[in-house]
Amino acid sequence: MKLVDIEPKCKELVSLKHQLEIKLTELKRLESEIKEKTKEAQILEEIARLRGEKYKGEHESEELEKVRKEVENYKEKIKELEKEVYEGLKDVTFNIPLEIPKVNSRGMSIIKFEGEPCDYVVKFLASVLNTTAPLEIDNTQLHSDKIIVTNVKDPNDVVRRLKSLKDNIGRLARIALREKDPDIEKVVDYLHESNYREIWEAIKGRKRISYDDLFSELNLRTQREKKRVRNFFTNLEYALKEKFPFNRVSPGVYELSFFGSLVWKRYCEKYHVEKKTSVESVKIFDEKVEKKPEKTSLNQYLSNTDVKKVIYGKEVG
Repeated sequence: MKLVDIEPKCKELVSLKHQLEIKLTELKRLESEIKEKTKEAQILEEIARLRGEKYKGEHESEELEKVRKEVENYKEKIKELEKEVYEGLKDVTFNIPLEIPKVNSRGMSIIKFEGEPCDYVVKFLASVLNTTAPLEIDNTQLHSDKIIVTNVKDPNDVVRRLKSLKDNIGRLARIALREKDPDIEKVVDYLHESNYREIWEAIKGRKRISYDDLFSELNLRTQREKKRVRNFFTNLEYALKEKFPFNRVSPGVYELSFFGSLVWKRYCEKYHVEKKTSVESVKIFDEKVEKKPEKTSLNQYLSNTDVKKVIYGKEVG
């Protein structure tokens, strides 16, 4: 579904949530009033007993019950509409012009949307990620009326980044719908079976990591130990290619990509790894004989029927 076609649903969501807030405020007021009346009723009930009578208290307000039903109705509508939005975002397309994107001298490409802007969709996605609009994912900004891609060299780079943005939005939607994302599952299993698993877990899902950070934290002193860390990034990028969960910032410095952050979250859930893995839990490299890097691709690895099966853990959402 095109981004612009999801806009009306997101706009309706904002309206429904606003109405829900109004009803919740009203409900809170009514419940407070009932609470005060209940306190008064308890006193009157005791006085009635002292009089030798049975106190006939007032039943809960019909207005209160009506508002409660309205609140539940709004919640149900919001839930269903959000599901429709996520279903549309699973395979979202962009209303961009059918032309070769231009890259300026600063390595930036600005692709303006055709037709109406998508302000509500962008704000919806930003709220899902607990951030603000415009939405930024791996140096790609999603605005209401355009997409701005930075740090690119040519149109092919731009197209790759647009595809990555589309894929990541789709992954967000699948996670929200409690569905497994095949790319995430494949990379998670690959990392768990990798000869460098302990290095991946030592990174602990941090946004930025460097060779020096790992050398220091893991108390690596020999060149053999340090080479193993370098090989982790080099061999992982070779094997995973476009599914490599990091972005290279500078020599020896990497940032976990948006895709990588989703991989780490799923990895922790599937393999019951603490999201704040302690350094002490990482095995000393000298105790493990390093295998020579295998010339294999991710697809070849996944075709291996001997890959260990693991029960699907806690749902993401």
